[in-house]
Amino acid sequence: MVTDPLDRTVLEVSRDVYEPPPAMAALVRAREPECVHPACSVSSDGCDLHHRIPWPVGLTCVANLDPGCRRDHVLLTHGGWSYVTDADGRRTWTTAAGLVYVEDANGNLTRRKPKRPGEPRRPHDDGPPPF
Repeated sequence: MVTDPLDRTVLEVSRDVYEPPPAMAALVRAREPECVHPACSVSSDGCDLHHRIPWPVGLTCVANLDPGCRRDHVLLTHGGWSYVTDADGRRTWTTAAGLVYVEDANGNLTRRKPKRPGEPRRPHDDGPPPF
């Protein structure tokens, strides 16, 4: 277990522990007051805590947990959706259909264009995200 040296808040527990201790869960929810899905505003108080890197490979720690409402947590765990959070706070979301959206630190979304050179643009490529 890793704790903050100043206030003894639990920051990390072993891979043997899936559920975060209450103090750790409170830190995660304070950092993210709502579900992390860009189109959701459910209060993090009513959210599951999602392991960014799935447990037991990923640790149960503040840096690896985000709040997700039940619907969005299920999409991430079983529905083929995923996201990666960069050091600067940007999240790159990938939908089950393979569409990629980048969410900046202010919550603005932009669609990432396909990387294949020469791929024709389709009229709906610049439309709003599907969520």
